[in-house]
Amino acid sequence: MSRAYSQLELIQMLRLPPTTVKRWLTYYSLFMPIVKKGDSVMYKYEALNLLKRIETLRKERYHLGTIVRILIEEGFPLYHENDSEAGRLYPNPGGSGESSGNPASVISLRNEGFKRDLASSLEKLSLQIKELAELLEKYEE
Repeated sequence: MSRAYSQLELIQMLRLPPTTVKRWLTYYSLFMPIVKKGDSVMYKYEALNLLKRIETLRKERYHLGTIVRILIEEGFPLYHENDSEAGRLYPNPGGSGESSGNPASVISLRNEGFKRDLASSLEKLSLQIKELAELLEKYEE
C-alpha cells in the first residue's frame, strides 16, 4: 500500500503557493486519488505526480480545459467522486488507468453518473473561467 499525503505535505513537497495547490485539488478533483481517514482527506502518491504534471502544463501556459483534455489523453485515471477512496476508476479509453479487471468495479462511460459528474465539473470550470474573464476585463479598464 502506498503512502498517503495531507494537503500540507503536498504543498511542502511541490514548493508551490498553498492557494495554487488547493485550487488545483479542487479543479482537478476527478483526477485525484484520495483516502479518507476519519474527517481528513489524504492524497495518494499518484496525486503528487498529477500535480507535478499540472505544474508543467501551467508553466507552458495551458488553460484549465486544455489541461483536462491533455490529462485524459495522457491516460491519467478518472476517479468517481464518491468512490475515489475505494480506488474505483472510470474507464479511460487509451489510458493507463488501473482497474481490478472486474467489470462490476468499472463504471461505464455511458453511465449517467459519469456524465453528470463530468458535466458538473465542466460547468464549474466554465463558471470559473467566466469569473476570471470578468476580473481581467475590470483590471484592463
